[in-house]
Amino acid sequence: MLQVILISLLFVWRLRIRPTAGKTIVEVIDSVLHGLFGIVRMIMRLAPLGALGGIAFTVGKYGFGSLRPSVGSWPRVYHQPASSSLVVLGVIAALSRPCPLLEILLIVSHKDEILITFAT
Repeated sequence: MLQVILISLLFVWRLRIRPTAGKTIVEVIDSVLHGLFGIVRMIMRLAPLGALGGIAFTVGKYGFGSLRPSVGSWPRVYHQPASSSLVVLGVIAALSRPCPLLEILLIVSHKDEILITFAT
């Protein structure tokens, strides 16, 4: 990792000496990144369809009983982040001793982080 950082720093330092060469490289990298982000965007939009297709194939070939092992693990998957979030928020609330209104505001203000925890 240190070698990559060193090469990157030396590369940027060298490009600062010749700004015109740096501008060309930045334009090339920018156009490549636009293409890569477009591919990632397409994959993210099509991934649910791929998962649905995989589930449909499995159910079609092996029946609904094949979903039982994965459905059984869903409560465990969602229980862990829920309990972790409640414990962490409970400890924060206990240490700060806010009024109940502030506790609700704490949870509401961290809703994005809580949703990310559940989603991942």
